Amino acid sequence: MANKNLCIFFLIATVVAQSTWVRATDLVIQSCGPQDGKCEEVTEHVVGDDKSWTTGVNYANWLKDKEFFVGDVIVFNYCPRIHNMVIVDEAGYNTCSAEKPLMELKQSVHIALTLSAGGTFGFISSMGQDCQNGMKLLIRVREKNKLT
Repeated sequence: MANKNLCIFFLIATVVAQSTWVRATDLVIQSCGPQDGKCEEVTEHVVGDDKSWTTGVNYANWLKDKEFFVGDVIVFNYCPRIHNMVIVDEAGYNTCSAEKPLMELKQSVHIALTLSAGGTFGFISSMGQDCQNGMKLLIRVREKNKLT
């Protein structure tokens, strides 16, 4: 019984810590390399801000003032019982098709992805009619110059 209560406590503490941690939107962090002393800004983008990754959010409006660069982090918060997050190419995004996913993540409440390459990336929920109902996001990730 004590072990069960301890596990529940850690689960609640983890959920509270995660929900507190991801409340900040578009957090800018300066990251400096230890060897070359060059610094770069890294932005953490929380998809949908406080509305998260769910139906009923206008992701086109959310994207309007966003720029994505290599090294930035994109965060998805969602309920895995009713939604998922699939990374697809632009064709998959346009057709809401998860037939050829680049990556599919179903069993998580909080996903933080570091954008490690430039290019165009689509994110969709392939659960039911989520994508057809607007639960999709297409971003263009650009290379950036390092600050010195």
